[in-house]
Amino acid sequence: EHAIIAAILAWLDTPEARNKSTEQMRWAMHAVLAEIDSPVTLQIASRFQQSGWSLDYAKFRNGDLLRGAAVCYSFDPGCNAPYRDALIQHVIERDPALIEKLNAQLVAPELTPKLRAGSLYLAGFIANSNLSNAIATCWQLFGNTPDNLAAFIWAACQCSDEHPERILDPIFEYWASLPERDEKDSSKPHRDLIYDHGIQFGFASLVPESSLQYLIAKAKLEALRWPITILIELIDHPDAVAFIARERARVARKVEGTGGFSSWLSIDSTSGDRRNRPLSDASRQRLREIWESDDSDAHLRERAFELWALHAKREDLSLLPTPLPEGKLGDRVLQLRVKLGDMTAIPEFRQKIRTDKFSPYWWQFARDFWCTELTAQLDEELTQRGDDFDPTWEKSSYKSDMITADLIMKLAPGEAEELLAKHWSHLRYDNHFVQAALFVATPRSLALAENSLKECPTPNELLKYLDQRWHIGGSEQLDRLTSDRLNAIEPYLDLLSDSTIHILWVACNVHALYEWRRRYLDHRLSQQWSGRCGIDDLALFAELDQLAKDNRGWPDFWLQQFDERGDPPDRALNIVRKWLAARSTLPALQMAAKCIALRGRRSDVEILDIPKALTGTEADEIRLDTRYAVFRRSLL
Repeated sequence: EHAIIAAILAWLDTPEARNKSTEQMRWAMHAVLAEIDSPVTLQIASRFQQSGWSLDYAKFRNGDLLRGAAVCYSFDPGCNAPYRDALIQHVIERDPALIEKLNAQLVAPELTPKLRAGSLYLAGFIANSNLSNAIATCWQLFGNTPDNLAAFIWAACQCSDEHPERILDPIFEYWASLPERDEKDSSKPHRDLIYDHGIQFGFASLVPESSLQYLIAKAKLEALRWPITILIELIDHPDAVAFIARERARVARKVEGTGGFSSWLSIDSTSGDRRNRPLSDASRQRLREIWESDDSDAHLRERAFELWALHAKREDLSLLPTPLPEGKLGDRVLQLRVKLGDMTAIPEFRQKIRTDKFSPYWWQFARDFWCTELTAQLDEELTQRGDDFDPTWEKSSYKSDMITADLIMKLAPGEAEELLAKHWSHLRYDNHFVQAALFVATPRSLALAENSLKECPTPNELLKYLDQRWHIGGSEQLDRLTSDRLNAIEPYLDLLSDSTIHILWVACNVHALYEWRRRYLDHRLSQQWSGRCGIDDLALFAELDQLAKDNRGWPDFWLQQFDERGDPPDRALNIVRKWLAARSTLPALQMAAKCIALRGRRSDVEILDIPKALTGTEADEIRLDTRYAVFRRSLL
């Protein structure tokens, strides 16, 4: 063992260990060291001339808290970083002197601002109250400045004891003294700094009870009410969700009757992160107590119910009040009952659609649930449309067209075809329904669409925004784009806009419909898009030119696009081969080497020998380094 370590250390002192020919080998060594617990790890790691994440992990794992600070600065509390969390836990369990060393590091005067922030982030991840005195001293020595304020808030909150005011009061007093954000110059210090650092996402996973209660109390300060609300918003705790419900109700009362609007009150705009973090039973129970209580006013009951309903399941139907409460809470309850598939709610739901002045709004709650009664209501809606409206090619839009056409596309083809045909005399003029008929793609619905497209004086208008109406283009829309639907629009492709052709092209890749795309779309891409889509070899050459010029990072994404386009497996490296032969420069050789290291087989290493004019030490080192990378990764 000692001989092996001595040989490694001796090799690291040689010129070979510092040139390009062993770069890949050194990275591989870093990765191995990052998984080793040994006193010699720091000794070996300190001999490398280059830095890197794996080397930082190795050093931190084995007691170097400065590198731990560097890791936590780069992967701060706003980052979802499981490896960081596992590594910190490993260090906590393995290093008995961790708290003592970090206490000393926090107050060390020689730390750079970044390493001090990283040390504070690390302290917060460790969440040990024995760090609180050092954090308080660190604030006295280096705080009272906007720099690293978010890191101080994070560390102090996570490491506080049963008396958080001792460490938090000075920090929060300074925080409250900062001005509001200057919308004309966001670089100026401001109290909403947590937006810039994302520490609220860290609070969602970790916060001591005493600190949470301190935050709720401090939110009474008007200056800190909003930033603290953002800190608390994602915390799963009964008191936290009750606070958020109260704040939403307060804002609702404030804007009521003013004609104003708060985007924060739109549950759809604020619930994305919350939807991915289901609430505990205790938090949902607290919300339920609020919306059931007669002591809560209408605003508070509605806002508590909204948060509770975010994670409601069908088994929660028995908890919903019957008969429906009055006002907006009753509307919320009815909407949830329909979304959860409560058949007993359908009669009241249909009546809302018939009588509410915002009836199109109500239809959206049927997106996730359907029954024959709703088909009948949709038929009734379309009949009403025909009675109320006499459309023309110039004026064809009715108030509910967007949602009703969308719902038709969710029906079984036969059912959708029947509705379209029955009401086509007035639907035929509107692009929502022409596109729905193409989407349904039965012979009868296609004939209806064809007649409208032939008779319309501006048929391209009938296909405007087709990609949006069909909801295509992303991975969440898989299975919406079928061969039948592609064949339905094939006769009309020349009527589509350039952007729609491009999105359709992307959607074909997502659905792996490569052959259809190559046959019908590749040549229809506009010049604007064709140069970005990897169709033309010269455009790919230009992309490689830019990558080589920048000489930063690796061409992972560039290579990944070949797979996403369904290109032949050897196309990427064939492009690299031709490009390198045409350029024959050292930067081109470096970029080609990266492509081969990532994607090449052993036989592809010879691509780097093509530019015969490129000789000399550095070029030879690049070739040797790439050979090592490929031979280590692949046996083929």
